[in-house]
Amino acid sequence: RPLHEFQSVKEFLEACHDTVRALRSLYQDGNILHRDISENNHIITDAKRPGEPIGMLIDLDLAKEFDSGPSGARHRAGTMEFMAIEVLEGTAHTYRHDLESFFECFPMDRESIQPGGGSELGGDKQTSRLV
Repeated sequence: RPLHEFQSVKEFLEACHDTVRALRSLYQDGNILHRDISENNHIITDAKRPGEPIGMLIDLDLAKEFDSGPSGARHRAGTMEFMAIEVLEGTAHTYRHDLESFFECFPMDRESIQPGGGSELGGDKQTSRLV
């Protein structure tokens, strides 16, 4: 399910942690830049066993190997609203730009977020503010 449909602040943070780890693994282990981090490309999954990741990075259509030269695309790769500023200015895409795009996905412009109608924090129903 989409990241914005998280059921608790804990679930949101765990999914974000897992997604950043996946991004890091793509880069460090696979030498791959995702290049299209957007709110629709990191999701929450239902872990089958305890300890399995719940955050998943999807949609590798625009990914490319780092240092493999130009991609051949006629325009910048990625979803404009989530692109790193330097990439929009024409700088070559790096891992740091993927990470910046990840943080652009956070709901900074929203008044507040109510995960699942509230979150269980300390036993009380509360509204979280992720700003």
